[in-house]
Amino acid sequence: MSEMQLDLFSGGHVNGLGRGYQPAAARSGDPASSHLAAREHGRSGLRHKNTGLVARAVAENPGLTAVELYVRCCGGDGQYGHLSRHEWSRRLPDAERFGLINRGDLRKCLHTGRPCLTWWPRPPRRTDR
Repeated sequence: MSEMQLDLFSGGHVNGLGRGYQPAAARSGDPASSHLAAREHGRSGLRHKNTGLVARAVAENPGLTAVELYVRCCGGDGQYGHLSRHEWSRRLPDAERFGLINRGDLRKCLHTGRPCLTWWPRPPRRTDR
């Protein structure tokens, strides 16, 4: 993933969407506590920051499933260590919506043994047009 894409994600606009854009984090049928937690996660900036982190992790580890990314990236105490297993699964679709990564094919996950989506970096955009 290019530095330009990550810079765009950390401030400014992503695919023409302002920094304030947040896809829905809680479903309409979820309890009020889920909506409050989702609102705070977005308001604090953590959702935006974590989406950028998972996009970077996909760029560094293309073709892995969410669980494989979690195991590979959170095993140590690096920049990804604070992300929970479930945060990975929630932020990957956000990164896809922002146009930072692509959803790949299903394949058997090395850790769960179940069919899971793979995640791939989005190819850099050509700027010579």
